[in-house]
Amino acid sequence: MNRPVSDRVFIEAIQQAYFRLYSSVMTLDQGGRSLKANLATEEDRQACVLTVLARIGFLMCFQDRGWFSWQGRHDYVAALCDDTRSGLSGYLFTQRLARIFDNATRQPAASARELVRPLVGDVPYLGPSVLGSLNAQLEDTPTTMLPDEVVLEACSPTGVFARYTFTCDGKDGTVGPDRFVWGLQEALGRRTPGAGYDAVYACKEAIQAETGLQDFDGLDSAAATKALQALGRVHVMEEECGLGDTLLAYVETIEETARKLLDQAGEPQECTARTVCQIVGHNMRALDPDPVNAYLARFRLASKLLCLSKDATPCPLPAMDAVIRSGGKVSTAPRQTAPAGVGFVEGPRTEFKSTFEWDSRRQQRNPEHLFASLKTVAAFMNAHGGVLFIGVDDDGQAIGLDGDLDLIDDPHPLDIFEMRFREAMKNHIQPIPLNNVEMQFVGLQGKTVAKIEVAARPGVTYLIRRDPRTGQMLEEVYVRDGNRTLNLSGRTRDQFVLARYGAGNF
Repeated sequence: MNRPVSDRVFIEAIQQAYFRLYSSVMTLDQGGRSLKANLATEEDRQACVLTVLARIGFLMCFQDRGWFSWQGRHDYVAALCDDTRSGLSGYLFTQRLARIFDNATRQPAASARELVRPLVGDVPYLGPSVLGSLNAQLEDTPTTMLPDEVVLEACSPTGVFARYTFTCDGKDGTVGPDRFVWGLQEALGRRTPGAGYDAVYACKEAIQAETGLQDFDGLDSAAATKALQALGRVHVMEEECGLGDTLLAYVETIEETARKLLDQAGEPQECTARTVCQIVGHNMRALDPDPVNAYLARFRLASKLLCLSKDATPCPLPAMDAVIRSGGKVSTAPRQTAPAGVGFVEGPRTEFKSTFEWDSRRQQRNPEHLFASLKTVAAFMNAHGGVLFIGVDDDGQAIGLDGDLDLIDDPHPLDIFEMRFREAMKNHIQPIPLNNVEMQFVGLQGKTVAKIEVAARPGVTYLIRRDPRTGQMLEEVYVRDGNRTLNLSGRTRDQFVLARYGAGNF
């Protein structure tokens, strides 16, 4: 089959075609042109087109960063090109597009799968339930497709796929990640003009309060490193985030500060993306009562974070549905009483443990008790990393390390605590996590707790332990499922191991 277009031309053409498609379908006169019954309302048309646009947007972000290859999937691309050239129906056009996305993200070895999962959950579904599943629409209810004449009008290239231009904010040009999302917001009529400026000053004040510095010029390496640690304690909470303009302003300010401090600390600039993503994942929480607003804010923030990484291998991204939610309140407790750095509640990348070795019920050391913490560490390594807090109860209240420290007869009990924790990891986690775990002791609510940051790593991490009942040595595989840690077994474990090693992570 002919493959007359490059990957990049295909991506540009199809997303620009869909801007034209959206404009056409949103201005249809229902009296003069036929619309399918379940696309008769503006809300239904918005939901359908927004779902398609979001899929194209994520594929575009992957392609722009060089993290995703269409190799092995050109049959779908070429078929779409051929069908468009010969006159493609609206149903087949949208179906073929969904197949490309599905085929791209379902491959266990594809880097796209690892990128999509922390953003939107398991693939191929993209987005919250309010928008529905495009694949289900395609396969079960063909009447959800847009009218054929609208698709053909929007996708009538000369040749195969021509480079369309479209007007965005008064300018013609090619679409990039920011322009794509900005244009989508304008099309939906949800842009918030002028928002975000006050957030820059608010964020700078928060950074100055945490670091104790008024500016960040002329710092020596030690001072810059200390300021970087303080930067990680800056929190952002927005009760009504809208389209996320304020959140983006916060991120840009944090990014600017992080780059300056990394430079003065002698650290590579490549660490900027990881630093910003960690702050967003751990310390940023936002809500909006409108689920479509929350969805668009997630998409904007994800696109911004995707573009921070300049390397071929992207840093793990936060779970956007945990950072930005719809409805409710961010936190029922006042900000000053929220555990700094805890992230307010347990989630895919945050776990609380009351103790390490101390058994609060028996009031004594329990040699089996430490495995509760080690299981979490192994699960984080098998997922997208995370932070384990020891000395914090399930409600997020700091209770301290008094029980564990009472077991230590040494003038430097915190040093011994860390040594015991690392010794336990060395004995029970394989491969040994040499540089994947960082521990620091922080003060929360007047208590000392252990904050353990765990980085994800390729391959499979095993927890090795002896069954206390049978004496048999066990090799267990743990993963995160929301705020739970699961022990995989049977076929599920086999599939997980094959998927991890299938990506070349031997």
